[in-house]
Amino acid sequence: MSCSRYVLFLMLLDSLRTPICLINTIYRQNMDGITGWLLSKWLFTTLPALILIMGLGHVAGEFKLPGNFKLGVAAVFFVGVVFGIFKPDLEISHDIERFGLALFIYCVGLVAAPAFFQSFRRNGVRLNLATFCAITAIFLSGIVIVTAFNKKSTVISGLFCGTLTNTPALSAAKEAKRLVADSKVNEAIEKNGWNATEAEEHRVEQARALDENLKSVDAGYGVAYPFAIVGILLIMQFHLRREKKLIGEGPKGSAYQISVVELLNEVPGNYRYWTGALINKYANVVAPRYRLDGKHHLIDGDTQIPMGAMVVIEGPSNNVEMAVGILGKSGDQSLLQDREHFLTRFFSVSDRHLINRSVWTLKLSELGASICRIRRGDGLIEINSRTRLQLGDQVRAIVLKDAQISVNKYFGNSLHMATEHTFFSLFLGLALGLLIGQIPIPIPGVEVPVTLGYAGGPLVVALTFGALGRTGPFVWVIAPAANMALRHVGFALFLAVIGVNSGSRLLATLKGDGLFLILASLVMLVLVHLILWLVLLLFRVPNIPTLLGVMSGLQTQPAALGFASARTDATGVNVGYASVYPLATILKIFYAQLLILLFL
Repeated sequence: MSCSRYVLFLMLLDSLRTPICLINTIYRQNMDGITGWLLSKWLFTTLPALILIMGLGHVAGEFKLPGNFKLGVAAVFFVGVVFGIFKPDLEISHDIERFGLALFIYCVGLVAAPAFFQSFRRNGVRLNLATFCAITAIFLSGIVIVTAFNKKSTVISGLFCGTLTNTPALSAAKEAKRLVADSKVNEAIEKNGWNATEAEEHRVEQARALDENLKSVDAGYGVAYPFAIVGILLIMQFHLRREKKLIGEGPKGSAYQISVVELLNEVPGNYRYWTGALINKYANVVAPRYRLDGKHHLIDGDTQIPMGAMVVIEGPSNNVEMAVGILGKSGDQSLLQDREHFLTRFFSVSDRHLINRSVWTLKLSELGASICRIRRGDGLIEINSRTRLQLGDQVRAIVLKDAQISVNKYFGNSLHMATEHTFFSLFLGLALGLLIGQIPIPIPGVEVPVTLGYAGGPLVVALTFGALGRTGPFVWVIAPAANMALRHVGFALFLAVIGVNSGSRLLATLKGDGLFLILASLVMLVLVHLILWLVLLLFRVPNIPTLLGVMSGLQTQPAALGFASARTDATGVNVGYASVYPLATILKIFYAQLLILLFL
């Protein structure tokens, strides 16, 4: 029986051999066609290629490189370069590039606005003056390279943008070249009196030449950009070692501490009582509650605190230790566990009436709560007299257990509310920024006026709206999570297009003046940061976190910002970055255009 079954099995296999062979033949014949279709009709067409470049770029950006840093979204550029090298005729609309740039720079401007304007009360003027001197020096060095070495101004303009890793300036330089080309085409048609057919032929011919010129700008950028990223990190490493900072220690003074102090010392100045605002001003900590004669009290900015009270204070550990000596002496630490009637929780700011409100005007004690700290995005915000709430802030507060509902309603605490108010103002601000960006700004001695372009216009509007926060029913700012998502999408769109255009001309550029351009880029990079450092030393700004923040802001480079924040005080780095970022961006936008317009 078993033998007969075996014979039947063999007969079945033999009967199936012919159809299996037929299927295999058909499969082999069609796989080449399917592969070819995927490559020619799908992979290297605009939309699929763009999505694939962005996706692969984000994956590549998560890999840690030597020095323990990641490229992040900047890796999209390098993936785009690879696509451009293998498919030089891949065409992606410049409108995608412009939209991505405008969206990215507008979101960045909204975030940077508060710190940018507040910085002028401290070292902002000196930091921006040092940035101006450094960027102007590298602009002048670009002029020297064009004139002394007889190089194309389009390539050197791209090299300038790549050395300073600034994509908005690159876009502005290309727009300036387009304006010049369009102006010359119209002038030639009018001068020669060509008919419609001749005029169209001339336009097509000049469009091809313009496309080559624009790709040469991208190629100059592509040559300099990788070396600039590595170079800025090495320069930062030099400064860290020069200051004897240990690599990998992490942010200094970042530990958060809560303690209890017995209030014994008099208030400095002519004040009769300590208040929440005065404790914050003189001791640089937050005091959310106190206990006196067995009774618990919540603290607002103007709450008067009697002598002898046991006050809960919190903040960075160094500040808390110093605050104990300023306020009195260490108190009864058991108060920290005495929370029979209290609980601590986070509330999300989504009520538009709270936007841009000072924390000391909230009067939370009347609702049965007191503010402890504020988280914005991934970082804690220092609470002081200048601190104002923004949409999407996470406020940690001590709350009476029976007051949770009223406090929750006060803050809004709704993700839906935090996003629904912002989209109209987002697109209104973008439209207004794009309009302002097209306003011509004449410069004596330059034939074609410069513009703020698709980056400078949105940046100016974003700085204005970000500082206002809210105007009546209009909320100008965007919740941090939504802002970060939009910022990444915009930047990735822009970098993908720039990467493809750079890659299409990169090999030809490297074969020609590649070595010269690389050396020129490195010299320009060292020059700009040497001048920046010397001017800051002259202005007596030796603080290493501020220096690294200004270097990152001058480069407008997120990878450099992340590298610096991981190795020294992140707060000082972020303040330095936000202080100079807007001026650095606008300066580079103007100078990148001038490098082309001065050599028409």
